[in-house]
Amino acid sequence: PTDGSDDIHGDWRATVGTAPATINGVHTITAAGDGADYAITTNVSVKIPFFGSKVEEQILGYLERLISKEQEYLAEWISGQ
Repeated sequence: PTDGSDDIHGDWRATVGTAPATINGVHTITAAGDGADYAITTNVSVKIPFFGSKVEEQILGYLERLISKEQEYLAEWISGQ
């Protein structure tokens, strides 16, 4: 069904040692034709006066690259099955 009733959701969290940062989000897998769509939401909060937003941007950029590489690997792995 496309009504969202069969969607799969999972929360995720990452820790950065003792850094004043919170990193979390949600994975969602939704049926799409003969396959599936995979989406990730990401929330980053860094509590450092004056520089927090710059650090958040750097972390988000890193996470985008990491997630993209993971999705490429997963697509390659699935196509080889």
